[in-house]
Amino acid sequence: MAIDLPVRQIRLAFPQLGRHKLGFTITELLIALMILGEIATFTIPKVLQTQQNSKYNAMAKEVAGSLSDAFIILKSKTTVSATTKAVDFGPYLNYVKIDTGPGTVQDAWGSSYNCNSSNPCYVLHNGGYLLLWNQQFTGTTNLHRTIMIFDPDGSGIERGVWYVFYYNGRLTTLSTCLAGTIGEAGCPYGSAADPSYFKW
Repeated sequence: MAIDLPVRQIRLAFPQLGRHKLGFTITELLIALMILGEIATFTIPKVLQTQQNSKYNAMAKEVAGSLSDAFIILKSKTTVSATTKAVDFGPYLNYVKIDTGPGTVQDAWGSSYNCNSSNPCYVLHNGGYLLLWNQQFTGTTNLHRTIMIFDPDGSGIERGVWYVFYYNGRLTTLSTCLAGTIGEAGCPYGSAADPSYFKW
């Protein structure tokens, strides 16, 4: 047999029924904010670094394409020979201005190089600096090379990518440099040569 009690009587007998908590205490809010702060402390810097690395990697790849295009135009305009230098690519690049000082670029190991009239830096539209080395191919085999350094932030603070451009038009970096490369110091540095953000 069912007992049908009025709602009012049930509420009087069991006052805790029907009462709902309407918010959080200040302690609960502070604990939640503390947890969120800890998570943000560890994740936000990593997210920002990943975004910056992606940006710099894209810039470096864009520069690699520009160098390849400049070499093709250079070959169509003049005879490429053993005396051709990286600096000869300059007129065929798309750039904002030429910096012959006091700009500085930094390579993958932290060595800095000043922009000057012999080794000018081309300030690119993406904000980076490209230093074209005043160094000849010195020969005409597929292993003769010249070099360039790209600094993505143009300040000499962020480490740059050291490109190796071969006489046959092949472009690599020092980490992928060909064994037997002919030129100043060859390719002695191996896989440690590229900055951490750069991936082909």
